[in-house]
Amino acid sequence: MYKSNVLSVPRVAVIGSGYWGKNLVRNYYSLESLTLICDQNETVLDQFKQQYPDVQTCMAFSDVLAREDIQGVVIATPAETHYSFVKEALLAGKHVYVEKPLVLKAHIFVSWLNPFKDQKLVVVGEAGMAVFEDSLPGPEKLLFYPHTVTRQEDVPSLERAEPEPLPYPDEEPLKAECQHFLDSVTAGSPPRTDGREGARVLTVLEAAQHAMETGHRVCPPAGEAPGVARDASPHPAAATLAPDAAVGANTRI
Repeated sequence: MYKSNVLSVPRVAVIGSGYWGKNLVRNYYSLESLTLICDQNETVLDQFKQQYPDVQTCMAFSDVLAREDIQGVVIATPAETHYSFVKEALLAGKHVYVEKPLVLKAHIFVSWLNPFKDQKLVVVGEAGMAVFEDSLPGPEKLLFYPHTVTRQEDVPSLERAEPEPLPYPDEEPLKAECQHFLDSVTAGSPPRTDGREGARVLTVLEAAQHAMETGHRVCPPAGEAPGVARDASPHPAAATLAPDAAVGANTRI
């Protein structure tokens, strides 16, 4: 069970309780923080009243912003409404948790017909490899394969071994994310992924979109990396160049 790191629990309202919003409702309720559910679908609100009889409901976002007892606003509405809702909530002095995407800068098409759900991370090391498969249950989720590689006359040979389950807290990531938001609200500390981080992600997406449409390499905006040639390609993790330094054309850092 998740427990807050602070003594008092902030009161939050979830705005939008549809396909993904209902998961946020469930998690914030289990964290004993959910005070209000706001949705324009009265039928949906009636269903939540039966499921969570001690939680209040409303249909107008302005009613949420007028509540002084609500410190956090959780936005789970359609993406095209995110900008206006987030702006109003911030101007009203509320802490804001907003689901991605922050705004509409692309469209991604995926197929629900694909019969396979693949959420896998593989880390290969000298003494073996670890495989994290999020779609698997309990002890099968994180496995260590102590495979070793030997060489005979410079020919590599793989010696396979049986996988070993590694201890892993089988906790819902969304619930941990919700708890982190509550802790940030109460402590007044910045979250791990704040608005600036979201803006940086959008900058990368815009650059990728521009490169895809024009076929040209994308450089950082002017002023971020002095002395970088327009057709140079510095890596985002590269250190900032000295004012008197210069990078030649078609150079990658």
